Amino acid sequence: MGFWGRGLLVGLNLFVAAGVAHAATIYTWVDSDGGGFQTADNWNPSGVPTTGDTADFDLSKSYTVTFSADAASEWLTVGNDTVRMELGTRTYSVTREVLVGTASGDKALLTLSGGNLKSQGGQQFPGSQKTA
Repeated sequence: MGFWGRGLLVGLNLFVAAGVAHAATIYTWVDSDGGGFQTADNWNPSGVPTTGDTADFDLSKSYTVTFSADAASEWLTVGNDTVRMELGTRTYSVTREVLVGTASGDKALLTLSGGNLKSQGGQQFPGSQKTA
């Protein structure tokens, strides 16, 4: 293979490697008893949402989520749940939107205790109950 062919091949390999560094993931909360946002086992798939991901809460339950560090995600969605986020002194930054009641008729409630919830894209509340 000539010089230009090797250069193109290396360039494509670098492009592919850079492109798969972090694909956006929808992380769904699975702990109906509540727990720590930063605990990987509280999410499906196992892991913690970060910038570029979606943090989805939709268990049709009431529970409290605690924060041991600042958090970030692209989207925060609360379906048919009552979620209390105890932020303490932490900040949760959402780069797109906070959606409380993701479908018409959802009975969704998001309550914040302490800290800051920052949404760069705004909030939507299609559900019948909401707090932000």
